[in-house]
Amino acid sequence: MLVWKNFQHAAIMKDNFFASPTHDGHPDMAAKFILTDYISLAMAQAVYDKLEDGAFAGRIPVCPGVIAFADTLRRCEEELRSTLEDWLLLGLRMGHPLRGLDKRCMSR
Repeated sequence: MLVWKNFQHAAIMKDNFFASPTHDGHPDMAAKFILTDYISLAMAQAVYDKLEDGAFAGRIPVCPGVIAFADTLRRCEEELRSTLEDWLLLGLRMGHPLRGLDKRCMSR
């Protein structure tokens, strides 16, 4: 399943995901940091290819369907991160468990 950056439903969820307050009225920062670490670990496993036309393709093999294309490597990395965020938030919203990326991720 591909989740593109402009997937409207995921963009709405991204804006509201951490809006639910904790007992002290502040957003759940622990969840935010866990997701930030998860994204960092996933991005560290990204694979990039230079295409025949000079553009770049990026993918994260452990996250099926997370793929991005761009004219530069930097832009491809940015697009891939955005796609990963949307994929992750949509999966969580649908009740899917986080995939294990490595032991550090699962022990937190």
